[in-house]
Amino acid sequence: MVQDDVDKVIEASRYQARLRLRWQSDFCQTCTMLLAEQVNELAGATSNNGNTTAARWAKEGRIFRVKTRRGLRYPGFQFTVNGQPAPEMETVLALLRSDEDPWDIAFWMDTENALLDGRKPAEVLQHDPQRVVDAARREMEPVD
Repeated sequence: MVQDDVDKVIEASRYQARLRLRWQSDFCQTCTMLLAEQVNELAGATSNNGNTTAARWAKEGRIFRVKTRRGLRYPGFQFTVNGQPAPEMETVLALLRSDEDPWDIAFWMDTENALLDGRKPAEVLQHDPQRVVDAARREMEPVD
């Protein structure tokens, strides 16, 4: 590969990184992002350690969190109105965890999906969660 080609690859990589950072920033501004303490409070947890419930749920694969410049945050769409993890999130996360990057999961949840009539999975999760599970399952099927 000649230097000019190397420079083009490097510039393309930088451009993709800038786009990803811009999307992450937009996601954090438009999505309800919760601190662990807020998740625990919404769930009615009474532990002295404010991170216990949220951290346990994330470790169990029932919810996910993303690392932002301000620390770990939990996207609010994955919780029911009573502060519990949406039951289907565990299945969705198990299906999408192919590369273990929580931002990729956030991106999938925040991107319009043809399998959901052009709506975002995060929007559909609250009123038709099984469709989101089905979309994640179809998304991860091998292409023939």
